[in-house]
Amino acid sequence: MSKTTSIYVALLSCVLGTLLKYANANCPPFFESVNGKCYLFSPTLPAEERSVSWTVASERCNSYNAGLIVLGSSCENDQILLNEIVSRSNGTELADVWIGANDLLSDGSWKWADGSSVDIYSHLWSPGSPTYTPNINCGILRRSAFPSRMYLDDANCLFAHEYICETSEI
Repeated sequence: MSKTTSIYVALLSCVLGTLLKYANANCPPFFESVNGKCYLFSPTLPAEERSVSWTVASERCNSYNAGLIVLGSSCENDQILLNEIVSRSNGTELADVWIGANDLLSDGSWKWADGSSVDIYSHLWSPGSPTYTPNINCGILRRSAFPSRMYLDDANCLFAHEYICETSEI
């Protein structure tokens, strides 16, 4: 088994264990409750569905009656969620994950999947991001090694990454 496969197996085991621990009847199947919302982490899906382009990730979330994750409702809620995502890595390298931010309609005008504006001055962005580089139009969560935390960055929408879907509790 390759190192990458081992990492994904470890991450999947961690996430599945967490799913069982946090199973919540208020969330759709495959989703789990974190701080009052329901989230689907693509590493919990079959291998062929885990890493996809931003557009495919958005379509997959929509097929679950959800959307790519939207951050920015409050600094406190964002930090709770980001800490939860980092904790799921269980010491392994967490892959970059697509989120609902993009500037596909107008370069430099960042919007969330729900249509609300992205605060490009937020503390969640990595230094120097977003870059306003052509063809770098979709938002991604990246993990920094030191300190261990998640931050927002912009990326090429055609690259394949894991993703996080978000929906309200039912």
